[in-house]
Amino acid sequence: MKKSLLILLAIFNSVALLAQEEKNYSVGFRVNISEIEPEFRNNKIRVASLTDFLRTVESDSTIHITRAHFGGAASPEGNDAWNRTLARRRLAAIENVVRNKIDITDEIISRDPSHISWSYLRERVSESDLSYKEEVIDIIDQAPRLVTYGAGKKIDHRVVKLQKLHDGKVWRELFDLYF
Repeated sequence: MKKSLLILLAIFNSVALLAQEEKNYSVGFRVNISEIEPEFRNNKIRVASLTDFLRTVESDSTIHITRAHFGGAASPEGNDAWNRTLARRRLAAIENVVRNKIDITDEIISRDPSHISWSYLRERVSESDLSYKEEVIDIIDQAPRLVTYGAGKKIDHRVVKLQKLHDGKVWRELFDLYF
């Protein structure tokens, strides 16, 4: 009997699903950098874990990959246009790691370079004991809308709201924990 395998890989919220088991993989990046640096935020260990998993997939003939999803993200306080470019580059970096280890066809790949992983942030906040958790989730759940902020840069209005929430205290906490 063949097992179906769904691989979802993203920069901050990376998930692999094998049968009913879920595995998470993530890679961290320095500010404004899209290269995977092994010594940054345990990337060496994270990439090794992902590589070991991919070797297992390759060596097990009962596993069939049915879908691979790659996502890219950047911290949300930067310029929207630059963050989109950076997210696409980061997505490509992690996709290259995977594609250099296993053969997957383009037909089963999907990509999400949305640049801000709001779903990742929402999931982490909802699982946390963060102060003002409900207020943060209410802001995250709002529809995205670009606004001009600071020196004329366009950013998602949710970032502005989060930055102003409780005089910036909540934003600093979110930034330290998740970005």
